[in-house]
Amino acid sequence: MSTKVVIEQRYLRGSTQNDLLQKVATAYVDAEEYRVYAPSNAVGDALEWVGQFRVHQPNPESFNSEVVPDFGYRVLATKLVKEELERMKRDTNRAGLNPDGIHFDAQICLHGHIKSADGSSFEKGEHCTICGALCIDECPHCKTPIRGPNQYSSVQHYEIPAQQLSIF
Repeated sequence: MSTKVVIEQRYLRGSTQNDLLQKVATAYVDAEEYRVYAPSNAVGDALEWVGQFRVHQPNPESFNSEVVPDFGYRVLATKLVKEELERMKRDTNRAGLNPDGIHFDAQICLHGHIKSADGSSFEKGEHCTICGALCIDECPHCKTPIRGPNQYSSVQHYEIPAQQLSIF
């Protein structure tokens, strides 16, 4: 199954017209188009409105109209859009600092070698210069960013936090 998501707006502005939905994204599943909408009164981060999303599909029998797809496709389209919104939010917040704003981001290879932990920028998918293994900057299971050292600490040495060792 091939999928693609195009986010149209991450931040909702609301509308005074109660019957006018706000288009959040278009999800494509095996070349079928699904349009994902938020309620007219939705304001703020679209992620806060995921439970209220509505999914429509272009009606092939009538120009400029839409139909509501089967339940399974509505759930899948909503899930794909939610995942993309979460990914975009994570990437936006990642400017060398962990989302907590206190620690640097860290990039560590799958064998535990530290690639980067000093706040310098790095590319996703880099490989370790020591062993050649893939480097990660978030838990492959829960997507929690790997935390580096405290940016305010005078200690220059960094060791992988014990709770993060379980990802290797």
